[in-house]
Amino acid sequence: MATTPDPIQPVAVSLILPCLNEEDAIGPLLDQIEEARPALEQAGVAPLEVVVVDDGSTDRTAQEVRQRPFARLVQHPHNRGYGAALDTGMQEASHELLAFFDGDGTCNPLDLPRLAAAQQQHNAGLVIGCRLGPGSRMPPVRKLGNRMFALLLSTLSGRAIKDTASGFRLLTRPMRSQLGPLPTNLSYTPAMTARALFDSDLPVVEVPIQYADRTGESKLHILRDGALFLTAILDTALTCRPSLFFMVPCCLLLLIALILLPLPIAQWLQTGALQDWVFYRLMTVTVAIALCLQLFVFSEIARFILLVAGYVPRRPSNGPKFKIPRLRSGPIALTGFALLLFGILINLPGLIEFARTGQVHLRWYRVVCGAALVLSGFQILGLAVLRRFLELLHVRPRSE
Repeated sequence: MATTPDPIQPVAVSLILPCLNEEDAIGPLLDQIEEARPALEQAGVAPLEVVVVDDGSTDRTAQEVRQRPFARLVQHPHNRGYGAALDTGMQEASHELLAFFDGDGTCNPLDLPRLAAAQQQHNAGLVIGCRLGPGSRMPPVRKLGNRMFALLLSTLSGRAIKDTASGFRLLTRPMRSQLGPLPTNLSYTPAMTARALFDSDLPVVEVPIQYADRTGESKLHILRDGALFLTAILDTALTCRPSLFFMVPCCLLLLIALILLPLPIAQWLQTGALQDWVFYRLMTVTVAIALCLQLFVFSEIARFILLVAGYVPRRPSNGPKFKIPRLRSGPIALTGFALLLFGILINLPGLIEFARTGQVHLRWYRVVCGAALVLSGFQILGLAVLRRFLELLHVRPRSE
């Protein structure tokens, strides 16, 4: 039995229950909510509006709701998805504080005051009920998946979270507007969590809740919906922190190059030449450095596209300390020109010999290194030009 926290300042809450073919669960759940109403009011949750969104059910879900006039029924003519049902409920709700949990009997309405108290205490825009406590009845496979998603999102965003996909939440109406469009399917909640965590101006709080066995058969497909959850998290990270996707592998490639490069350098300094077996090591270094530069170019382009689009994500104060250098177009262009010139100079004797005799007798590694430098120089020069173009586009007045 859940215990309610100390009374809080009375707050009006709209509770939204999305349903799809929950004829066995929705009736008992609504009865449980009505029985808990006095305790909820005593704890400060009053008035409580209950909005049930029937997302195209083909069973007796709607009839069960109509038998309980204290709940307002909103129906979709056909199935539009879990997220769409929640958005419909929020649009129909009367109050500024919005709560929701699933209509399958897994959540206890007596936990609602805990979320409301956390919202008041922390002035939070979003309060998430964490289902992963000691008494949780969540199946082990789902619990493992939720912990993995939480670890991934916490690492990417730099803000700790334990339950990314909890279906028991409380949020303010302005918070919902700030989050923008969310998926209409089951990835609605992980996408909401990711959007909130990637923005330091959106306070998020977690509180422990009970989680019971659901009534009826689960509609969650582990692999399919797990892929949707992962996509929602990665898509949000990509639009908010595109540099993470490019600079992390860029740094790994640079590390590989730095590990492999000392031997060819040492051999060159000692003997003035390179043995043939070093070719493979030198080629690996060349490819790693070229890819590293290409990823850096992608990172800068993505960052400036966000800037031109008018979206500047805010980094959490306790987020990752890794900082990508912000260079101006001028130094970038000079670096590219220097690499290009150096690459040409390395092969200049061979070019002169070829022009005179039609033959080339340069060492293979000079050709490889020169070609890599020329390629890298062109890439960096291209970045400098494109970056300057985006800078000018960003400051150019827009015609009305």
